[in-house]
Amino acid sequence: MVDVMDMPKSRVNASMLPQFIDRPVCFVGRLEKIHPSGKMFILSDGEGKSGTIELMEPLDEEISGVMEIVGKVTAKATIMCASYVQFKEDNHPFEFSDPKGKWEDILACSSWTLQ
Repeated sequence: MVDVMDMPKSRVNASMLPQFIDRPVCFVGRLEKIHPSGKMFILSDGEGKSGTIELMEPLDEEISGVMEIVGKVTAKATIMCASYVQFKEDNHPFEFSDPKGKWEDILACSSWTLQ
């Protein structure tokens, strides 16, 4: 079986998830809520729509802010997370509505490391 990380991925927003069932995707959004179990959280995309992210194991670290998720879309149109990256916002807040903002940075960088 081929690992999701080794497969080509489409960048999607929340409204596109139903079209990508059982396919690998990349999703960028701002953390909105973490389920008490730690095995699920919700991100809002640049359009303000929510995407649900599922984990195989509960979170073992604190997460916040803008994140990039790589995973496979489930039959419920959620994303089974294979990996995630948190983007630091220490000096410059991330604005989804800024057309010349951090989106260019995210799309240009393919070698960000896990935080």
